Amino acid sequence: MAMIMLDFTYNGTDFTYGFLSSPPNICGMEAVVAFRFLQVIIYVGALVSLLYFYGIIQAVLKRLAWLMQFTMGTTATESLNACGCVLLGNAESPMLIRPYIEKMTNSELHAIMTTGFSCIAGSVFAVFISFGACPRYLLSAAVMGAPGSLACSKLLYPETEESITKGVDDLDLPPSKERNAMECVASGSLEAVHLVTAVLASLISFVAIMALLSGIIDYAGTLIGHPGWSLEMLFGYAFFPIAYLIGVTEFEQALIVG
Repeated sequence: MAMIMLDFTYNGTDFTYGFLSSPPNICGMEAVVAFRFLQVIIYVGALVSLLYFYGIIQAVLKRLAWLMQFTMGTTATESLNACGCVLLGNAESPMLIRPYIEKMTNSELHAIMTTGFSCIAGSVFAVFISFGACPRYLLSAAVMGAPGSLACSKLLYPETEESITKGVDDLDLPPSKERNAMECVASGSLEAVHLVTAVLASLISFVAIMALLSGIIDYAGTLIGHPGWSLEMLFGYAFFPIAYLIGVTEFEQALIVG
């Protein structure tokens, strides 16, 4: 179902970028990452903005936050923020509880920061699916990340104060600033463009730096008579025990996973 919904992105990318998005199957040509896969972020950003405009996102978040508060005993604000991180991301979800941040306890603030680092934005979630990752595994990890991060946060920083937010129904979620659906789609798309630019810049810089480090390690290995060393090989040996503990028992496979 998720793949079917995301495939509609390619109608827009094929119209805009042509063969750069869907190149012909000749001479080993492959789609350009920036023109095909990352454009899912723009599509999902516009879709989420549209759903928020009609109040669907707010209704879903409140129901999920109520369930989390009922089952885990967390406060309304941190529960709502945790659920928001699953659908919106760690940058947008704190905006839902902005009026309450100044009056939140230290434990609640710690929970918000912990939850933000444990979840990914829905648009980035869609990018992983477009790369071929299994949607069921990603969805399971994203959903489990919200209660798991709250549990870890409360273990590290237990609540010792009285929260001002007792119930989720008492929270007033800010309405959409846009005046109509078309403006909402345009605004969501423009906001997603900044995220696409950040992802592209990070990919270029990190891949280049990793290649630089691998080149330095290979050169150092050549000087001492061990050519073929790389950063991936060093990480493989360093994290081999972790890969073995999670169930990868074959040596070569454990090196790759590590």
